[in-house]
Amino acid sequence: MADQLTDDQLADLFAGLRADTVAAVLPPGADAARHTVRRRRQARAAVTGGLAVAAVAGVVGVAVAGTPAAPPAEPTGPLPTADRSALRDLAESVLPPDARSAAAWSFSLGDETSNTAGELPAGSYRMVVACAGDGGTDVLVRWTPRGEDNLFDPERAVVVATGETACAAAPSPATLRFVTPRDGEVMVSVEAVDGAAGRAGFAYRIVPAR
Repeated sequence: MADQLTDDQLADLFAGLRADTVAAVLPPGADAARHTVRRRRQARAAVTGGLAVAAVAGVVGVAVAGTPAAPPAEPTGPLPTADRSALRDLAESVLPPDARSAAAWSFSLGDETSNTAGELPAGSYRMVVACAGDGGTDVLVRWTPRGEDNLFDPERAVVVATGETACAAAPSPATLRFVTPRDGEVMVSVEAVDGAAGRAGFAYRIVPAR
């Protein structure tokens, strides 16, 4: 029969077992705890980073979706004949009346340069012009002595005035000034620019300068 332990021996054995058991079931030490905290922080950072990326992507999506559409293109084709005639009449109507008028013309602007001519005695003149509609015009005034058919000859005809006019829905008259050194013939050339061809009317009146 095995020897029985005394009460003191049992007490010492129980105390040793209790110490070993408590050490085995206690929470991990400080190093292990810090490792666990780092893992949790990394997990939270990963989640926060994902939300930030998602938020940026959302902003980009809104910006793209909110981009305004391009404005519609302006009409460029020629107007109907009746509308072009109305613009011609409108341009003529804003020219101030003058009983001393030496020459006057009005016409619709087309793709080709409009040329009008007339005889003028030597003197100083004002040319009042107006353009109704879209775009603008380049104006060229040439003079040649009487009896010489040189208005289309750039080496013989003398340019006495040049100018630019802007066409408008509510046109206002503008003035060019020129001098004819002797009796002769004057040609006025008007070229449509900036979309005025087929969409504007032009008028001018030449009167002696005051």
